[in-house]
Amino acid sequence: MPKTIITMGHKKVPTSIPATSTAAAASSSSEIDISEQLRKFSKSNLSQVNMNQMVIDDILPEQVRIDWKVPRESCPIPIHKQIVVFCSFFEHGFGVPCCSFLCELLFFYGIELVNLNPNSILHITIFVHMCEAFLGILPHFNLFRHLFVLRLLSTKYHQVAIGGVGFQLRKKEAYINVPLKTGNKNWKDEWFYCDNPPLVLADFTGAKAIPLA
Repeated sequence: MPKTIITMGHKKVPTSIPATSTAAAASSSSEIDISEQLRKFSKSNLSQVNMNQMVIDDILPEQVRIDWKVPRESCPIPIHKQIVVFCSFFEHGFGVPCCSFLCELLFFYGIELVNLNPNSILHITIFVHMCEAFLGILPHFNLFRHLFVLRLLSTKYHQVAIGGVGFQLRKKEAYINVPLKTGNKNWKDEWFYCDNPPLVLADFTGAKAIPLA
């Protein structure tokens, strides 16, 4: 993993605040926040029939390959080696195991997968394909940051976990014309579990999106 991603993805704790008290306060606040955010998850409206149809349509791999599971809980409670993901993410190019470039982006910005929206997944998918298939290079981190900016999609006083941030083009005229979907308002209700081999994505927490960069 490039050093820039490791070093630039963290913020320093001010020296005037004791690290121990800061960590304790952050932990307590985080637990309350996560509990509140998890309650905002709607019960998934997916069924086994829906999932099987996605397999038939070549959107989702067969269950034996990524061990996907239809949730029964009202909010996500993934077990070890599982991630929470949305149908629309697979429809927009997400796959398991995911590419290291996506993992590095999430790490750099201090967010997790559920914080993104489907159009952000599409932007990343197209960018990776453009680099590998047309430019003949690995996905270039600095080029991505030159083209895209991560923006909060919720207000300052109402930040959310699900789709709370999104990648947006800095200048549309400097990139490929990508038609983005705006009509799927129910994508947040179509979540499920799937395998996370080999634990490349960070564990699901349900915390709201507060980007570090």
